[in-house]
Amino acid sequence: MKNKGTICMLITPKIIRDFNNPAEDVTRFFDYHRELFNGAEEIIVVFGVGNSDQMLEYRGKNFWDDHVNWARYIWDDSVHPYQRYVFSEQALNYHQISHIVSAFKEYNGESGFRVKVYDFFDQAKEFTETDFKTQRHPECYIEYVENQEGPKLSGIDIRSRLKADDYVYAAYPEGIPEGTLTADFIIDQIDRYLHDLGFDGVLLLNQVGTRGRWFLEKSPGYSPEEAGAILRFFRNLKGELGNKGLMWMDTYHTVDEEHDYWSVPEEAYDYMDYIGVSQFCVMVDSRTALRNIQSKIKLEHPRILACVDYVDCWYGYKSYAAYSRLSRRCLKLEEYLVRYAGEVDGIWFMGHDEVGRYIPSYLLTRLNRKWKSALAKL
Repeated sequence: MKNKGTICMLITPKIIRDFNNPAEDVTRFFDYHRELFNGAEEIIVVFGVGNSDQMLEYRGKNFWDDHVNWARYIWDDSVHPYQRYVFSEQALNYHQISHIVSAFKEYNGESGFRVKVYDFFDQAKEFTETDFKTQRHPECYIEYVENQEGPKLSGIDIRSRLKADDYVYAAYPEGIPEGTLTADFIIDQIDRYLHDLGFDGVLLLNQVGTRGRWFLEKSPGYSPEEAGAILRFFRNLKGELGNKGLMWMDTYHTVDEEHDYWSVPEEAYDYMDYIGVSQFCVMVDSRTALRNIQSKIKLEHPRILACVDYVDCWYGYKSYAAYSRLSRRCLKLEEYLVRYAGEVDGIWFMGHDEVGRYIPSYLLTRLNRKWKSALAKL
């Protein structure tokens, strides 16, 4: 066990009412969660700005007036196909992002815990517009399952090569050269973005680096070539980031399954600082969630963050109250957190619902009581 005191919360700009004046809402964030945060060693605020365009299309410090596609979507999951709505028309630029990051970091050390601020990078098309993958460079974006009922599983193939363009990018001010490896472009742009904007690290969401998502039966299977590409991606990304943190949201499955179904080599985990264990209630049953946490705690290097699940930042369902199957899973995740409190390094979860409302306080009080009681018994 490396660090029992990590609490990682994923939030979005939806909690900031005025992007020009974030201080009041940042203070409210810390005040609302103070009971849970007290006694922690570190709080990781994953301030999920967008999907990935905020990094992929970032042009550098001379272009901070550029507006970003921020994570403003709401998905109505009560109908099929899902209906998409826009939460707010408020515009967000890089000056404002930097200011918001600074506002969160002002709380570093104030209450006895460190505060780190991450952004996330997603490989699919959720949360907001994704122009880079769908308009500028669709060659990097793969649809994996054709003629499938419901949403197709899709995302970035890090092994693909980009066509030349003449756009300005922070790491490629004269445009992308023909044949640039997608993995290299992603690494270079993430690195420049994090360093320029003052972020402390990045969360790679939804198993970035692999092809396909979530389901064993829809995975590409193992290949030595893909395993080598995945290892190279994580090794080079961590090498570029240096002391910036690298967190990976996994596949919802065990280390052995990630190897056999998605070609994730065990050495790749050595380059991750944290793994956010994927156990969200709407995706997997309790047995799969249990097998995953039991597998991940055996890894030597990454700090393992157990998942609890109450709300979603974009979808309207509430795991704690949706219906009996999800609410039972919600309680099971708390049970697993307590059971493995001596072997995990902290907690991670989504911190607000689709319209920016925080998790109900009684649930945070229950989580705080269970988590700290389990730690006190160690």
